[in-house]
Amino acid sequence: SQLDRVIIDKNVHVGHRSRLGVGPLDAPPNQRCPDHLQGGLTIIGKNARIPENTEIGRHVRVGAEVHESHFRTPSLPPGSALEAADSHTH
Repeated sequence: SQLDRVIIDKNVHVGHRSRLGVGPLDAPPNQRCPDHLQGGLTIIGKNARIPENTEIGRHVRVGAEVHESHFRTPSLPPGSALEAADSHTH
């Protein structure tokens, strides 16, 4: 896996061949908290589980307790967010 400018909380699992922090540093800021998540950072919350072969862009926030089943596609575009409460596929 490759990580670039990623802040990872405790007990996070990143699947094989995943890429986190993908894209240009000037990608669009995060949709939910644009004042705080910009400048190239990507944040992965506590106990999150990133599936294998996943690509996560810059300025993305993956919330705590997000698991493989919450990912509907193999990529999260820059500036997006994924929270466990966003998905109904537990």
